[in-house]
Amino acid sequence: MHNRVRLVVGSFLTKHLHVDWRLGEAWFARLLLDGEPAQNTGNGQWIASVGADPAPAFRRMYNPARHQERFDPTAPTSGAGCPSCATCRSRDSPSRAR
Repeated sequence: MHNRVRLVVGSFLTKHLHVDWRLGEAWFARLLLDGEPAQNTGNGQWIASVGADPAPAFRRMYNPARHQERFDPTAPTSGAGCPSCATCRSRDSPSRAR
């Protein structure tokens, strides 16, 4: 799993679902074959705006739809599992991470 996707998932978990970053880190550590403790912990703390490099919470909100538009525009949308997500575009989201 690419690092950018890990950060997008971490942002969604911590900023939108208000899940403790340590739960996301534990999930990555358990399921990813290339999971690296230092990277997973650092990413979790960084995206949750805690740890050695804190920032205001609104600064690290990643919008999954916006990231797909910018970095993988030809990928199929992931709305198959969630009908309401099929019509969602990044401009509809309140968090427009750039």
